[in-house]
Amino acid sequence: NDGRCSLIGKEVGFENIGTDANIDTSTHGNEASFEFVVEKNPDYIFVMDRDAAIGTDGAKLAQDIMNNELVKQTTAYKENHIVYLTPTVWYLAEGGITALDVMLKDLETVLL
Repeated sequence: NDGRCSLIGKEVGFENIGTDANIDTSTHGNEASFEFVVEKNPDYIFVMDRDAAIGTDGAKLAQDIMNNELVKQTTAYKENHIVYLTPTVWYLAEGGITALDVMLKDLETVLL
């Protein structure tokens, strides 16, 4: 809740499911297994593709990673509530007025 994507929880009101587990919630996000995500069964999943943001060669796209049998069991998947955040803005350029506009548009895709 104090990291890059804190806007989602603090300003928009979504709960970070990682805060009630023994998971590091540092500024680099939460590292959790897909089994943990299934157990928590969130209504929404917000995905920020760090590898895409920094241009990691050979990395799998977040959409490919999230398209698996465990994620497909969640309410978020079933309700089409998996939100892929614009990685360059959310990871690299958070804070400016143009970046904020992009961030809000990312959230509007599922909220409106």
